Amino acid sequence: MLAQLAARVRPDGRLVLDVFDRAFFEPRQGVREREVRGTRVVERHRVHDRRLHVELEYGGSDDRDAFEWRLYSPDELATLAPGLRLLLACSDWDERAAPDGSRPRYQLVLER
Repeated sequence: MLAQLAARVRPDGRLVLDVFDRAFFEPRQGVREREVRGTRVVERHRVHDRRLHVELEYGGSDDRDAFEWRLYSPDELATLAPGLRLLLACSDWDERAAPDGSRPRYQLVLER
């Protein structure tokens, strides 16, 4: 998919990606409970085979959601966009904050 996106970027055009950081989630696996608008939510996070698996339970009911994302390091992801060069890797949309595993998301700016 990333190769297809890269192919559609015009000369001197840019592609901005906002993705989950594997280095953040690998050490933070487990169960967390929190309250959202008066409903108890139980979150289960686990990383397996470079994928983040998240399961959510709501208020002790049978209502559940499950999500899964492929996780990449910034260097891995930058190499998957043929014809584009990495201009910037940052966290929290702050050019001064390099991805270091302390924040759940990072951004890449790639240019043709």
